[in-house]
Amino acid sequence: MDADLRGQPPEGCQVQGAGPSGGPRCSGARRKNSGREDVRMECEVSVIVPTYREAANLPLLIPRLAVGFPSAGYRGEIVVVDDDSQDGTGEVCQELAREYPLRLLVRHGQRGLFSAVLHGMRHAQGEVLVVMDVDLSHPPERVPELVAALADRAVDLAIGSRYVAGDRPTSGGASCAG
Repeated sequence: MDADLRGQPPEGCQVQGAGPSGGPRCSGARRKNSGREDVRMECEVSVIVPTYREAANLPLLIPRLAVGFPSAGYRGEIVVVDDDSQDGTGEVCQELAREYPLRLLVRHGQRGLFSAVLHGMRHAQGEVLVVMDVDLSHPPERVPELVAALADRAVDLAIGSRYVAGDRPTSGGASCAG
């Protein structure tokens, strides 16, 4: 089990998953930038995946999400926030974390999609946060397009939608607009 970078996991939360060296998958690093020092996250994108009884869908989603990180040229992590499923979600995540940049946050005694997303955002280490349903209702291959839309500093939010005015749905059923 891996400790959260900010210290101990919050009460009622269990943090699992570690990088290949046994440490956290994404960590802060300092670098010089134009004469001033700032913090650059090695983990640029965090994809938050709230789950409850979704063990069967995780092996379908996680590889498709993870392949997008290096192909789009950024480092990322997948943060699965589970509401204490008893369907093997924890075991599936442990297995997937051996190959993919995945962390599992298990919430005990808490339920709810919105609160799970907020919990994931609080513990995410990326500068860019993406929320993805595990049921594949959103094609994970489109995440790099959402992230790319944020390259314009005037853009604060990019939303993937099944239907966007002036765009047409993809074969996966989603369109991206920045």
